[in-house]
Amino acid sequence: FGMYKQCLVDAHWPHDRYPYTTNKYGYESLRRHIHKKLANALQARERTARMKFPASQPPLQVMDRVEIDEQVIDFQGRLTLCLNDELIPLRLARATLLIAVDVASSCYLGYHLSLTDHPSALDLQTLLDNCLQSWQPMTLTSPLFTYDPGATFPSSLPDLSPLVFERIALDNAWMHHAKAIEQLVVVDQGATLEFGHPKHPVARSEVERAFDYINRHH
Repeated sequence: FGMYKQCLVDAHWPHDRYPYTTNKYGYESLRRHIHKKLANALQARERTARMKFPASQPPLQVMDRVEIDEQVIDFQGRLTLCLNDELIPLRLARATLLIAVDVASSCYLGYHLSLTDHPSALDLQTLLDNCLQSWQPMTLTSPLFTYDPGATFPSSLPDLSPLVFERIALDNAWMHHAKAIEQLVVVDQGATLEFGHPKHPVARSEVERAFDYINRHH
């Protein structure tokens, strides 16, 4: 209270205004204000004490957790079919890009472009095969299309042990629950499938970040 009165003196507070207009210079108001502040601080400390903070997790190793997702892409393209020596152009307005990302290294393990907006378990199988099999660059025939120097995927790096999945994080799309996917991942690879909560992409932030980069730059 003495510090409070000294603050009034230092501020040249007029003597015809509160708290000089009271008998005890606002002592009771100041006492109630301090007690209210102390009570709020104690409540905040109790709330913090009741919170359960998750234990720190050991750092992930390469291939410990792989995130996979799909995204429909709108574009202007076409597919030409040859039927009875006749070329038939078919317009393509949508395709689906499937990506696998290693969380520990933020490395793209592979991709698959499905020429439909309704991919199936076969497309997911193709993506997994692309991640595990040695990647071979395509022959680019479009003008000005070239690979960056050293462009590759981990499956094609020299002197690298065969890639083996540990955990694969997916959403709850029907094709992810196919028996063929369970056979490839769980039985053949001995890995674990993790299915996240519906409409909760935060659990697969690494692959969502990959799609965000593609959407903004390409």
